[in-house]
Amino acid sequence: MEYFALGKTNVPVRFRKAPATTQKYHLSIQPDGCVRLSIPPGGTMETARTFLLNNATWVLENIRQVSPALRIDQDWPEGIRVLHLGSWMPIHRSSDRLTLILGNSRFPVRDPGLGLRSNIQSALRSQAGILIPQRVRTLAAQHGFSHNRISIRNQRKRWGSCSSAGNLSLNWHLIQCPEWICDYVILHELHHLRRMDHSFRFWRALRRDFPAVRQAERWLRDHAFLLLS
Repeated sequence: MEYFALGKTNVPVRFRKAPATTQKYHLSIQPDGCVRLSIPPGGTMETARTFLLNNATWVLENIRQVSPALRIDQDWPEGIRVLHLGSWMPIHRSSDRLTLILGNSRFPVRDPGLGLRSNIQSALRSQAGILIPQRVRTLAAQHGFSHNRISIRNQRKRWGSCSSAGNLSLNWHLIQCPEWICDYVILHELHHLRRMDHSFRFWRALRRDFPAVRQAERWLRDHAFLLLS
């Protein structure tokens, strides 16, 4: 069994091999609140985890019907997988130096008393504060935009915003999204430096720089649960 961080919820998932006649991945919620994910013959764990991510909204809606308060207020266990740059990465703790290990990255544990969840969120937010502004400056230079201040915030309902003064505000949860999604949100806000609306001309200009607008908007809509943590 593996554990996955979906918004505030710590979701346990049991993987099982499906019968030989099965051709698709399948999700179901068990009475104990555990998710069962069936993998068809020839399927892989990597694809199964991607399937879970693509259906995360459905999982959260249905798991809360079985157990409304399931693991929302509990701390994350070591080994839980969190989204980092669009991939499910397991979290491990290094006791000798009190660091958190996330893929190839290591983050200091700021306050052991706060628990794993609070510390990894703090680490991700700190990383977002470095990497996202770097990407903003790169994309702005590539596409000829001039902006002012960049803020990385914990916005509840927005992935990003742009003020009339040319200041950009971006959600730290973008560090959890695939890089192409982060680029889309950045370019969307950069284009608001020229048009503070969502007119036809705005979308036409944005599509010239980022043709996959519809795919990106769909991904963001389907993964809005990230903003709940």
